[in-house]
Order: sequence, then structure tokens, then C-alpha cells
Amino acid sequence: RILIGAAGIAFYGLLWAAAANDQIAVEFHLPLYGVTWFFRIAVFVGPILAFLLTRRLCLGLQARERDEAEHGHETGRIVMDPEGGFSEIHEPEKPALTP
Repeated sequence: RILIGAAGIAFYGLLWAAAANDQIAVEFHLPLYGVTWFFRIAVFVGPILAFLLTRRLCLGLQARERDEAEHGHETGRIVMDPEGGFSEIHEPEKPALTP
């Protein structure tokens, strides 16, 4: 659902910006037809890019949560092992309270 929402927001935002294409062209000293063609293409490509970017972000967050559930979270405490190497202590995640 969040992916479709991000694509919808990108679509609406690009349409909203395209409504001011004449002002954008004047303000940035760009040709009006170039700005118009940019928005014609961006209205289709922008939501796809927003969908893919949001998907990648959500999958990364999901992987991070999975990793923390498996290995625990970092405590910031560094210990030295007998061989002289250093490692950080991880604490297990506390179980969520269920009602």
C-alpha cells in the first residue's frame, strides 16, 4: 500500500508542478516547450521511480529489522578477546508485549 501511495503522491506532485510550467520556464530561463515536454515524460516516469525507490527503502528496512531480530541490537560496548581481536557486544531484542 505504501508503494502505491508514494507513486500517487509523486504523480499528483508532478501534475501540480506542471500546472506552473510557464512560471518555471520564466523563473529558470528555460524554453517553455522544453519544460512542457519534461513534465509530459516525468508524469509517467516519476511515479515509477517513486514506486521503485520506496520499494527498495521498505525492503532495506525490513532486512534491517530481520537482522536485529536474529542478532540483537548493538550496545556500543567493545570487548577484546584473548587473541587480541575486538568485537562489539550485541543484546537480544526484547520480546514485544502482546495484549
